[in-house]
Amino acid sequence: MDYQHERICQYIMRQMSTGAWGPGARLPPEAALAEQFAVSRETVRKAMVGLKERGCLVGQRGRGTFVAVPTPMGRDVTSLLYIGDTESHFHREQFLALVAEAQDHHCRMLAFNPLTEAGGNGERLGAALNDVGWVVVEETLLPRVREELARHEVNLVVTGFARGQAPRPAYHVLVNYARGIEVAVGHLARLGHRRLALVTPDDAVRLDERDGTRAIGKPYYPGFRAGLARHGLEKGGSLALIVPEDAEESIDRLQRILRRPARPTGFVCDADFRARFVYEAAQRQGLRIPQDLSVVGMSDTPWCVALMPELTSVNVGERAVARLVMVLCEKGAPVEEMVTWVEPHLVERQSCRRLPSK
Repeated sequence: MDYQHERICQYIMRQMSTGAWGPGARLPPEAALAEQFAVSRETVRKAMVGLKERGCLVGQRGRGTFVAVPTPMGRDVTSLLYIGDTESHFHREQFLALVAEAQDHHCRMLAFNPLTEAGGNGERLGAALNDVGWVVVEETLLPRVREELARHEVNLVVTGFARGQAPRPAYHVLVNYARGIEVAVGHLARLGHRRLALVTPDDAVRLDERDGTRAIGKPYYPGFRAGLARHGLEKGGSLALIVPEDAEESIDRLQRILRRPARPTGFVCDADFRARFVYEAAQRQGLRIPQDLSVVGMSDTPWCVALMPELTSVNVGERAVARLVMVLCEKGAPVEEMVTWVEPHLVERQSCRRLPSK
């Protein structure tokens, strides 16, 4: 399976978010990028098409591909600063959705990634905060930049999976990830699956052979258990399968599960990209998707169409979050804390199949 276009997307977004390629900048030719990444021009074109669809890039016939240029909007919201992860699974998709929505509102979206900036809240962050009136900050990274935010008179919108402790009243626009996992479980249950596996690297989830699995503070396992309970599957042999980040180790662990006489027939992956481990393990065991196994991912990212058959996934609402962020910014500064949850929804593709009735 070739996922090189994802690597190129990450590179382009990193160049944009750091300011190396500002609004209106011309990207290198497809041939140059193909040579840089040792891939075909078709792979480069696939990456660019995805970013054009999100409004991050624009193509001009005969001239090349350029970083999209926004124009100012009303209500004094001419630019926003996003503080968060711009590269990893889900977070990159959320950032892209915010960029596209900002551009639809003729607004400029800047970015600061504390995970790649030395110190997390250095001089560049302070300078960026001086240039904007609104900041969208990812709740998991809020502790790293809270002190710097407190020193600047900026309005705040917090995004993520849980309510963060902002230094002043803020809007909180949150994704209900646990509910998303529950939606995935429900889909498989309605297709007749009774033995399910949650595939996650979460070290807070501990697998006990006597079904004594428990979770501490993360949304994946609580959502999984809630889904099992809702559909009467608590005692059906379902399990939470913890896989390491290393691909081969993950595939090996999944293969051991698939060799069991009473193996799971349905898999819920906490992230779309992790589904590729299930696909590879199934292939090595001579099993087919969806004929022998059904798989559901999370976040409805480009990984879904990179896998064959295409992956059914739960869209956790990145675009809805982005739209709501812009609506709140136009509404004006928050006078008190306001929390809004965005509900996930299922996007069906070809990776799931109804089990034949016995």
